[in-house]
Amino acid sequence: MKKLFPIIIALGIFALAYQVVVNFFINSHEINYSIKATNNSFVIDEKYRRVNGQDNYYFYVTDNRNDKYIFNFNEDYNKQKKILKDIKFYNPYDDLKCIAPIYKGDKVGGIVCNYKKDVVEYSYLANNKIEVKEFVESLERLGATRLDWKNNKVTSDNKMTNTSIFNVYKNNLVDNYTFMAWNYNGLFFMRKDKIVEKNYFNSDLYENTNSYLSGKYYYVFDFDKKIGKLNEITYINVEDFGKNVMSFPESLDDNMYINGSYKNNLYLTDLASKKQYVLNPYKDKAEVCGNKDDGYLILEDGNLKNISSKEYFKKKYYFDKSIKVDSLEKKFGNVNIFESDNYYYFKDQVNTFYKVDKSHLEIPVKLFKLDSVSDYLIRDDDILLISNDTMYFYSNNTGLIPIVRNNEFKYNYKNICNFYKKS
Repeated sequence: MKKLFPIIIALGIFALAYQVVVNFFINSHEINYSIKATNNSFVIDEKYRRVNGQDNYYFYVTDNRNDKYIFNFNEDYNKQKKILKDIKFYNPYDDLKCIAPIYKGDKVGGIVCNYKKDVVEYSYLANNKIEVKEFVESLERLGATRLDWKNNKVTSDNKMTNTSIFNVYKNNLVDNYTFMAWNYNGLFFMRKDKIVEKNYFNSDLYENTNSYLSGKYYYVFDFDKKIGKLNEITYINVEDFGKNVMSFPESLDDNMYINGSYKNNLYLTDLASKKQYVLNPYKDKAEVCGNKDDGYLILEDGNLKNISSKEYFKKKYYFDKSIKVDSLEKKFGNVNIFESDNYYYFKDQVNTFYKVDKSHLEIPVKLFKLDSVSDYLIRDDDILLISNDTMYFYSNNTGLIPIVRNNEFKYNYKNICNFYKKS
């Protein structure tokens, strides 16, 4: 026994060291395995990546009929492999075949279907009144629940503000997310633990087209309407709702545009003075970072790059611009494509939203479709949009859900809503 004791200690140290290596240094894996279900069998390609502190699992599944299913799941499984333990299958008729993934810990993912040879998510079926109630009820009997299965008949919380009534779907507010809507002189905040209106200005700013969310700070550019200039900018901490003011080295002209956000700093360009500024909320300081002599900063391949004045003013440079994917544009026409870690997202001309796995461009997944879309925002794997009088939110874990109704959204919708995800 004495001889075994050092061996046991050594094995324990090795196991602990291995776990440390896995937790701190291994941030991705890809593995293939199979699952046999009651009335089908599946081959699974599972990819895992940890990005910005979030665990992301991506799946490409083929069944024994050669139907394909693409979906993802954001959950912390301590970087485990083979987190899918079962797949429920539903095939009410030839044109509709659906699955629901069951993960370790009996967590149930969203419904993904093959419908008339297209891969679609549950929200798309619900938008088009394609019935899968029987399948949903069978999953609910297993204890599963999702916000997009609730058919949106949740109790609203009516909040009277200075300008209008916000009808909030309180049950649809999501952990770690803060939703916000511009209210002419401030912001209406909505999160799971608090719904509050904050007024930050003495006068109304009807059009809020120049506001921008960078990290946890929401910047508002309130130019003097008579002279078209400002000397300071208001920026709001959306975690604690605190208001801050930052001064510029010289007056900023309203002939400006926002380049975008990089490492929680905001970059913008004053076209009148031909100067580029960086706004650092942690130093409470705005500084010139680009001019005609020293060049200007653009974002290329995830890093800042300096280019000449001659090159810079040929067009406007945006950090969070849409990208081009030739095969998708060939199929869907001129669409704005946005990129996340594993997917491309876009909206087509008839207001259908898609995601496409970068490894399987031939299989676009229909997420949802609405009759009208006034404005929308795609950030990472989340989508926020306004349709008619309602702000909707989509994520992989929620599907498409309404967040708030406001009659003003029918008339004033450009850059009026936003969201912040706390990591």
